[in-house]
Amino acid sequence: WCPGHCFWVVPSWLSTMPSVREWRPAVMLAAIDCADEDNQQVCSDFGITGFPTLKFFRAFSKKAEDGIRITNPSATVEDLRHAIITNLEQSQDTWPPACPPLEPASAEEVHSFFQRNKDQYLALIFEKSDSFVGREVALDMLQYENVAVRRVLSSEEELVEKFGVTTFPSGYLVLRNGSFSRLPVHVEARSFYTYYLRTLSGVTRGSYKLNTTDSASNETAASPLKHADRSKVYMADLESTLHYSLRVEAVRAATLSGAQLAAFKCYVATLVKYFPGRSCVQTYLQSLDGWLRNWTEPELPRSTLKEAMKNNRDASQPAVLPTNITWVGCQGTESHFRGYPCGLWTVFHLLTVQAAQSGPDK
Repeated sequence: WCPGHCFWVVPSWLSTMPSVREWRPAVMLAAIDCADEDNQQVCSDFGITGFPTLKFFRAFSKKAEDGIRITNPSATVEDLRHAIITNLEQSQDTWPPACPPLEPASAEEVHSFFQRNKDQYLALIFEKSDSFVGREVALDMLQYENVAVRRVLSSEEELVEKFGVTTFPSGYLVLRNGSFSRLPVHVEARSFYTYYLRTLSGVTRGSYKLNTTDSASNETAASPLKHADRSKVYMADLESTLHYSLRVEAVRAATLSGAQLAAFKCYVATLVKYFPGRSCVQTYLQSLDGWLRNWTEPELPRSTLKEAMKNNRDASQPAVLPTNITWVGCQGTESHFRGYPCGLWTVFHLLTVQAAQSGPDK
């Protein structure tokens, strides 16, 4: 769950997707943009208040609260893959039917494998207990037929001795006639094992098809870029930022209380004092500020705050903050670039300049 404005983290998280792409349908990975107002309700339902947030839902999960939060936002792509596998293995109910076996194979299972399975090949990844290579390769090959992958731990002495394994990890290929050979790879690593196994004669991709449609093809044609003077500040950017910070960011939590509530009141008071808005926007901010000053309860529920932030066009002095988002100076080359982060920094800079210019020493 990540908004478009956590641009410093998104690339490494999104790069996880191709690396687990072929783990479907055992693992489905998707991202939802919590910066998009259309997703505000679902992000609220799932309790998303910080970004980025990664939640894992085991098979047969039914409720939003079933999500298990993976709590290392600075994790590498490899760390995230390992976290997914770890959570997958902790399934407490029936093992997900679409998921291959990930537990270490025993000598008995290997000896009787071809008696119980129709696969043409059995790939054995010998590794130490803390290695994820075997499990990753098993998931990589999930969509391919005529080959099975099992991990064998270095502690499985009978198999280690039988195959003459001396280094870990090591990959071996077993045929139905009982013969075996070491996988001829340059590096004993996940990607090399996976590539070789997919090139074996008779190994084909199964019936499960990935949706390879370009996500951009489902979007409406991008609007032409607006011409903007870099030396100017645009009111459209400022008002869009105020709308988003007040009506989207501030209401993410179910309630505001304590330091959060105090900070929100200070933010609105600062806007009233220094934001050089149009008269209807200034009236809006003054009205909201007055309402907040009169709020004396220790907690401010989301629903109450959202109601208080609605426009009042019928008053003798209309109190209106536009609800549409329009980026001009902060427009990015694509919809998920710049926008709100640019607008927020612009507002911060504007407020400091306004404060300096209105101070006693200018």
